[in-house]
Amino acid sequence: MNDDTPLPSPSLHPPPAHVAAGGLAQPATDHYIDTLTTDEHIMSLVHAVIDINKHLLIEPTQDRLFRLFEADQERAHTYYTQLLDYCYHAPANIEALNLDQLDDMTFKCLGTSIYAFTRQIPTESEAETASAFKKILMDVVMQGGDAGTNAAVAGALLGVRIGYDQLPSDWVIGLKRWEWLEDRVEEFCHLL
Repeated sequence: MNDDTPLPSPSLHPPPAHVAAGGLAQPATDHYIDTLTTDEHIMSLVHAVIDINKHLLIEPTQDRLFRLFEADQERAHTYYTQLLDYCYHAPANIEALNLDQLDDMTFKCLGTSIYAFTRQIPTESEAETASAFKKILMDVVMQGGDAGTNAAVAGALLGVRIGYDQLPSDWVIGLKRWEWLEDRVEEFCHLL
């Protein structure tokens, strides 16, 4: 082989479509998360939490903790509409959340996290659950936008849902100072 031979350039095109039985091309799904159905039980819990607390956005309050700094009913209505759009009504797929557009981000992160949290997660084995956790978070990150924040909140909610023992061990051990962090968590749990 000659040293002057140029290296082949990497393909910038998406992978080819899958070929189904009968030779018909089927488009490949871009996102693992979109292949998981909605867990209706979890979604009903999300709806219940929103319904119980929606008065914080739609009713005037004198409570200083929950009063909007702007004290503006129009802004409160905008927030409530975003809450419904991003968190209450399940989007058809993750791309419907438009995470790559950095506009109206008030509830995008929470909506993304709820979308990930309400997927039907395979639980047949620890490995399968850990793999689903990784794939869901990678799908969230690959959407762009404020990917770090979206993944952090989605990972926290998914972690609560599946439990510490089901988290991908290579990700947990891969954290810097994970042993110190585990000690702090155990100390906190003993306080409860």
